[in-house]
Amino acid sequence: MEEEYAIVSKKEFERLRKELERLKKNPLGDSEKGQDLQESIDNLSRSLNTMMSIFKEAAEDMKLESREQDLIHKKIDPLAEKLDQLIEQNQKIAKGLIAVADMVKEKLEKIESYVQNKQGAQNESKSSFEPSLPPLGTDIPTSTPPPLPKTSPTPPPPPQGPFPPPPGSSTPPPPPPAKKTPILGGLMK
Repeated sequence: MEEEYAIVSKKEFERLRKELERLKKNPLGDSEKGQDLQESIDNLSRSLNTMMSIFKEAAEDMKLESREQDLIHKKIDPLAEKLDQLIEQNQKIAKGLIAVADMVKEKLEKIESYVQNKQGAQNESKSSFEPSLPPLGTDIPTSTPPPLPKTSPTPPPPPQGPFPPPPGSSTPPPPPPAKKTPILGGLMK
Protein backbone atom coordinates (compact mmCIF):
# COMPACT_ATOMS: atom_id res chain seq x y z
CA MET A 1 0.00 0.00 0.00
CA GLU A 2 1.11 3.33 -0.81
CA GLU A 3 0.91 6.08 1.70
CA GLU A 4 -0.32 9.43 0.64
CA TYR A 5 1.69 12.44 1.52
CA ALA A 6 0.62 16.01 1.54
CA ILE A 7 2.79 19.00 1.97
CA VAL A 8 1.70 21.13 4.88
CA SER A 9 3.23 24.36 5.96
CA LYS A 10 5.11 24.56 9.19
CA LYS A 11 2.62 27.00 10.62
CA GLU A 12 -0.29 24.69 9.85
CA PHE A 13 1.64 21.80 11.37
CA GLU A 14 2.20 23.67 14.65
CA ARG A 15 -1.46 24.63 14.85
CA LEU A 16 -2.50 21.01 14.37
CA ARG A 17 -0.07 19.86 17.00
CA LYS A 18 -1.37 22.40 19.57
CA GLU A 19 -4.94 21.37 18.85
CA LEU A 20 -4.01 17.72 19.29
CA GLU A 21 -2.35 18.50 22.63
CA ARG A 22 -5.39 20.48 23.74
CA LEU A 23 -7.69 17.60 22.77
CA LYS A 24 -5.51 15.21 24.72
CA LYS A 25 -5.82 17.41 27.77
CA ASN A 26 -9.50 18.17 27.26
CA PRO A 27 -10.99 15.60 24.88
CA LEU A 28 -14.48 17.09 25.14
CA GLY A 29 -13.46 20.42 23.82
CA ASP A 30 -14.23 23.95 24.92
CA SER A 31 -18.01 23.64 24.75
CA GLU A 32 -20.09 24.23 27.91
CA LYS A 33 -21.44 20.69 27.92
CA GLY A 34 -17.98 19.28 27.44
CA GLN A 35 -16.63 21.29 30.38
CA ASP A 36 -19.54 20.12 32.60
CA LEU A 37 -18.91 16.55 31.57
CA GLN A 38 -15.20 16.90 32.28
CA GLU A 39 -15.90 18.34 35.77
CA SER A 40 -18.32 15.49 36.50
CA ILE A 41 -15.72 12.94 35.45
CA ASP A 42 -13.10 14.63 37.63
CA ASN A 43 -15.50 14.68 40.63
CA LEU A 44 -16.34 11.02 40.05
CA SER A 45 -12.66 10.16 39.93
CA ARG A 46 -12.02 11.98 43.24
CA SER A 47 -15.03 10.28 44.86
CA LEU A 48 -13.86 6.86 43.70
CA ASN A 49 -10.39 7.53 45.10
CA THR A 50 -11.89 8.61 48.45
CA MET A 51 -14.16 5.57 48.52
CA MET A 52 -11.24 3.25 47.78
CA SER A 53 -9.20 4.74 50.63
CA ILE A 54 -12.20 4.32 52.99
CA PHE A 55 -12.55 0.66 51.93
CA LYS A 56 -8.84 0.09 52.53
CA GLU A 57 -9.08 1.57 56.04
CA ALA A 58 -12.21 -0.47 56.76
CA ALA A 59 -10.47 -3.67 55.62
CA GLU A 60 -7.49 -2.92 57.90
CA ASP A 61 -9.83 -2.17 60.82
CA MET A 62 -11.67 -5.44 60.21
CA LYS A 63 -8.38 -7.33 60.26
CA LEU A 64 -7.45 -5.69 63.56
CA GLU A 65 -10.89 -6.41 65.00
CA SER A 66 -10.72 -10.05 63.95
CA ARG A 67 -7.30 -10.36 65.63
CA GLU A 68 -8.67 -8.71 68.78
CA GLN A 69 -11.71 -11.00 68.70
CA ASP A 70 -9.45 -14.02 68.40
CA LEU A 71 -7.43 -12.86 71.42
CA ILE A 72 -10.60 -12.15 73.38
CA HIS A 73 -12.03 -15.56 72.47
CA LYS A 74 -8.82 -17.24 73.59
CA LYS A 75 -9.10 -15.51 76.96
CA ILE A 76 -12.87 -15.80 77.40
CA ASP A 77 -13.38 -19.40 76.23
CA PRO A 78 -11.70 -20.98 79.30
CA LEU A 79 -13.71 -18.67 81.56
CA ALA A 80 -16.93 -19.62 79.77
CA GLU A 81 -16.11 -23.31 80.21
CA LYS A 82 -15.46 -22.78 83.93
CA LEU A 83 -18.74 -20.88 84.26
CA ASP A 84 -20.55 -23.74 82.54
CA GLN A 85 -18.98 -26.18 85.00
CA LEU A 86 -20.00 -23.97 87.93
CA ILE A 87 -23.55 -23.78 86.63
CA GLU A 88 -23.70 -27.57 86.35
CA GLN A 89 -22.30 -27.97 89.87
CA ASN A 90 -24.77 -25.43 91.24
CA GLN A 91 -27.62 -27.32 89.58
CA LYS A 92 -26.45 -30.56 91.19
CA ILE A 93 -26.14 -28.87 94.57
CA ALA A 94 -29.60 -27.35 94.22
CA LYS A 95 -31.09 -30.73 93.34
CA GLY A 96 -29.33 -32.27 96.35
CA LEU A 97 -30.61 -29.52 98.65
CA ILE A 98 -34.14 -30.03 97.37
CA ALA A 99 -33.84 -33.77 97.96
CA VAL A 100 -32.54 -33.22 101.51
CA ALA A 101 -35.31 -30.68 102.19
CA ASP A 102 -37.90 -33.18 100.97
CA MET A 103 -36.46 -35.90 103.21
CA VAL A 104 -36.41 -33.56 106.22
CA LYS A 105 -39.98 -32.53 105.48
CA GLU A 106 -41.08 -36.19 105.34
CA LYS A 107 -39.28 -36.94 108.63
CA LEU A 108 -40.83 -33.89 110.30
CA GLU A 109 -44.28 -34.95 109.15
CA LYS A 110 -43.67 -38.43 110.59
CA ILE A 111 -42.40 -36.96 113.87
CA GLU A 112 -45.35 -34.57 114.10
CA SER A 113 -47.84 -37.37 113.48
CA TYR A 114 -46.03 -39.54 116.05
CA VAL A 115 -46.10 -36.73 118.63
CA GLN A 116 -49.76 -36.07 117.94
CA ASN A 117 -50.55 -39.77 118.32
CA LYS A 118 -48.57 -39.88 121.60
CA GLN A 119 -50.30 -36.78 122.94
CA GLY A 120 -53.68 -38.19 121.96
CA ALA A 121 -52.85 -41.46 123.72
CA GLN A 122 -51.63 -39.59 126.83
CA ASN A 123 -54.76 -37.46 126.90
CA GLU A 124 -56.89 -40.59 126.64
CA SER A 125 -54.88 -42.34 129.38
CA LYS A 126 -55.07 -39.27 131.66
CA SER A 127 -58.81 -39.10 131.28
CA SER A 128 -59.18 -42.82 132.06
CA PHE A 129 -56.83 -42.72 135.08
CA GLU A 130 -57.91 -39.45 136.66
CA PRO A 131 -59.26 -40.12 140.12
CA SER A 132 -62.70 -38.89 140.78
CA LEU A 133 -62.80 -36.22 143.42
CA PRO A 134 -65.54 -36.13 145.99
CA PRO A 135 -67.87 -33.18 145.87
CA LEU A 136 -66.87 -30.07 147.74
CA GLY A 137 -67.68 -29.93 151.40
CA THR A 138 -67.19 -33.62 152.11
CA ASP A 139 -64.39 -35.01 154.24
CA ILE A 140 -61.54 -36.64 152.35
CA PRO A 141 -60.21 -39.76 154.07
CA THR A 142 -56.47 -39.60 154.60
CA SER A 143 -54.14 -42.47 154.94
CA THR A 144 -50.51 -42.40 155.99
CA PRO A 145 -47.95 -44.39 154.10
CA PRO A 146 -46.37 -47.33 155.88
CA PRO A 147 -43.07 -46.57 157.66
CA LEU A 148 -39.85 -47.46 155.86
CA PRO A 149 -37.73 -50.21 157.44
CA LYS A 150 -34.68 -49.00 159.34
CA THR A 151 -31.33 -50.12 158.01
CA SER A 152 -28.03 -50.04 159.80
CA PRO A 153 -25.29 -48.00 158.18
CA THR A 154 -22.45 -49.99 156.63
CA PRO A 155 -18.87 -48.90 157.26
CA PRO A 156 -17.17 -47.18 154.30
CA PRO A 157 -14.65 -49.20 152.29
CA PRO A 158 -10.97 -48.79 153.18
CA PRO A 159 -9.18 -46.02 151.26
CA GLN A 160 -7.02 -47.01 148.37
CA GLY A 161 -4.37 -45.16 146.46
CA PRO A 162 -1.53 -42.86 147.51
CA PHE A 163 -3.11 -41.97 150.89
CA PRO A 164 -1.49 -43.47 154.05
CA PRO A 165 -3.51 -46.15 155.83
CA PRO A 166 -5.47 -45.07 158.89
CA PRO A 167 -3.81 -45.64 162.25
CA GLY A 168 -4.15 -49.11 163.57
CA SER A 169 -4.51 -50.80 160.17
CA SER A 170 -2.40 -53.78 159.29
CA THR A 171 -1.41 -52.89 155.69
CA PRO A 172 2.34 -52.68 155.09
CA PRO A 173 3.95 -49.42 153.87
CA PRO A 174 4.78 -49.11 150.14
CA PRO A 175 8.30 -50.09 148.99
CA PRO A 176 10.96 -47.34 148.60
CA PRO A 177 11.59 -45.98 145.07
CA ALA A 178 14.12 -47.86 142.92
CA LYS A 179 17.67 -46.54 142.79
CA LYS A 180 18.64 -45.00 139.44
CA THR A 181 21.77 -46.34 137.83
CA PRO A 182 23.70 -44.52 135.07
CA ILE A 183 23.71 -46.02 131.57
CA LEU A 184 25.86 -45.12 128.56
CA GLY A 185 25.88 -41.44 127.70
CA GLY A 186 24.88 -40.28 131.18
CA LEU A 187 21.25 -41.37 130.95
CA MET A 188 19.64 -42.64 134.11
CA LYS A 189 17.69 -45.85 134.29
